[in-house]
Amino acid sequence: MKRKLFVVCVALLIVLFLSTKPSFVLANYYPNSGDLYYDGASYADSYLKWDNPGPWQHNDPGYEHDLVAHKNYFRDCTSWTNLPDGYNDCPTAGVFEPSDMWSFSFGTFHARNIQAHTWYLGNWVFLIGWDPSTDFYLNGQETYHGFCPWDSIWCMKASRTTSPPLLQGQFHLGQSYYDSW
Repeated sequence: MKRKLFVVCVALLIVLFLSTKPSFVLANYYPNSGDLYYDGASYADSYLKWDNPGPWQHNDPGYEHDLVAHKNYFRDCTSWTNLPDGYNDCPTAGVFEPSDMWSFSFGTFHARNIQAHTWYLGNWVFLIGWDPSTDFYLNGQETYHGFCPWDSIWCMKASRTTSPPLLQGQFHLGQSYYDSW
């Protein structure tokens, strides 16, 4: 009887372990879950949440949420986020990018201040270009103070980017879009 009870207890522990995801498995520099909404015109937003932020490659990492689209679809933007130590990275769109796909971003200078299981929000307000549609990619990116040691969007350098992207698809002017990961 004791042996049978022992086998049942071990089986229950195995089932319990396999049905839950240990936090060390869920550690990511990019958000574990989130969404992207685009109104089909000049506004987009994204909710994002980490189950266990990190591991980070740098002592003082940053994080950027990059919405990559063709430069003739979105020509410029401003962004906002409630990430801790958040920043608008839209002024850098197209500056260091060798292709016609530009990254329109918001981020945080200090990703270690991101709290687990907390929903964060970021949004973009765009200046629309003349292309009627574009492919897009939504990337998570660890950054660091690679060009200067103080907090400035011009100091942040990319360390690693999600591959594949968190989301990808097409935007069409006049058509709203929603998806989640």
